[in-house]
Amino acid sequence: MKARVDSYKPYSINEVGGGYYSFHLFANPRPIDTERDGETVTEHEVDLYKTSMSQFGSLELATEYVEENWQLLVDECRKQEEVSLANSVRAERNRLLDKADIAVNKAVDSGDSEEETKARAWRQALRDIPEQAEFPWEVEWPTLGGV
Repeated sequence: MKARVDSYKPYSINEVGGGYYSFHLFANPRPIDTERDGETVTEHEVDLYKTSMSQFGSLELATEYVEENWQLLVDECRKQEEVSLANSVRAERNRLLDKADIAVNKAVDSGDSEEETKARAWRQALRDIPEQAEFPWEVEWPTLGGV
């Protein structure tokens, strides 16, 4: 989820009402210059990774929790990012698999065994993408004829 913050910090703690506080973790800041009251202000668009599931009774407790559990929270965010990226890669792979199926069918219909072999190899390489060593962070996309 995307959010905007005035100045980039890796997290923010917010009052949610009734003297309770929650936190948000941010990553991947991108500076954006925005016009505000006649002045240019640099905001940051950030990826919002985690909003606390529990609420804290004071700003100090919320801050202490985030600071004491920082690495755990960062690791959890990294997992969320990996799942999101893997889903995006799989969606693109599935789109290409549809094209590969069409390529296989066209080759079969035309009786072109060489094209059929290429199309089947491409389709299999697409199916194997989740098995790549750096998946989903780095993906080598196969192409028809370039498998």
